[in-house]
Amino acid sequence: MRFVALAGALCLVLAGCTGKPPARYAVVEAQVGDVRDVIPATGTLKAERQVAVGAEMAGQVVEVLVEANDVVRRGQVLARVKPDQRSLDVQGAEAEAAAARGALGEARARAAQVERHLSNQRRLSESGFISPAALAQAQTEFDAARASVERTQADVARAGVRIRAARQSLSEVEIRAPIDGVVLSRGVSVGQIVSPTAETPLFVLVSGLETVLVETLVAEADIARVTPDVAVAFTVEAYPRRTFRGRIRRILRSPVEDRRFVSYPVVVEVENGDGRLLPGMTASVEFVHADARQVLRLPVETLYFIPPDYTPSLSTEMTAALRRRGMLNREAMAGAEMGALIASGRERVFVMQDGRVVSRAVKVGAQSPQYVEIVEGLRPGETVVTGPARARAASAE
Repeated sequence: MRFVALAGALCLVLAGCTGKPPARYAVVEAQVGDVRDVIPATGTLKAERQVAVGAEMAGQVVEVLVEANDVVRRGQVLARVKPDQRSLDVQGAEAEAAAARGALGEARARAAQVERHLSNQRRLSESGFISPAALAQAQTEFDAARASVERTQADVARAGVRIRAARQSLSEVEIRAPIDGVVLSRGVSVGQIVSPTAETPLFVLVSGLETVLVETLVAEADIARVTPDVAVAFTVEAYPRRTFRGRIRRILRSPVEDRRFVSYPVVVEVENGDGRLLPGMTASVEFVHADARQVLRLPVETLYFIPPDYTPSLSTEMTAALRRRGMLNREAMAGAEMGALIASGRERVFVMQDGRVVSRAVKVGAQSPQYVEIVEGLRPGETVVTGPARARAASAE
């Protein structure tokens, strides 16, 4: 029995010494599966155009003519405010105008009197009864009276402008809609004192909800994969079982920094014909960069591996071109081969064939950070090299 045990142990040692050499490469089989690359984000729904309407002057609200959800037209009166001081401004301007008109009448009467005196002085001067100095004095008095008339005429004109401005301010107490749209919210009641400096708007109007926007933030690490043609899907808590679709309207370049995290705003446009989506809703957004279901796929690292002893097989023309440029080395040849593949819309992987590593041109489709879809060039079950084999110790771990 002891002999049999020793013989068995010896056989195990010999098998370890004479068995197959360890594999040089790590490999994987091409298999059918999904290739999905989805960038998640959270967004807030907003109306395409939203306007806050505030008070243009201080005063007390005497009438509110609309409610939330009412449809309004541009220029429609939303509320009326009794001004706290503007009616007094009109009365003051009218009093100034009356005083100016009175002064103008006096100036004109004075000018007429001085003009008659000047006419008499001219006749006396022609008869030699008065000196030239007396005539000159009469002319000066007339010029001064005429200038006074012109000044008071200007005062009357200015008073008229002040009256019109004061009356215009009275018409502005009617708070009007600046756009066609819907009253999203109403924040004012009759009897309330309002002011232009108040932070809370009296009304918030939106220009219809046939189209809404979803404003999202995408992390810096993901923004390169969010392009204008990427599909967008999202859900809202109000309709958790319904998926809404949208399209990217804008990808903003201005970063939003939060401590060490940087994000970029992305605005999504959504058709809202049934009016279910409302401003303020929170959306769970998915930017679908790739979504291929049940396709032939490989780990993405298979596209980037090149065996250290691989020598590309180039056409005679490409080899001659590299030789003329003094670049006939393995690195330049590999780059030339890859360039030719990319120009033809293909990439390169290495497959195990009859115990050898062989280059294979493949056409790829959808790609995620983990997998790539193989459209042409491979069959399910073929063995593809992913990289050099890990050390035995690492495998044991």
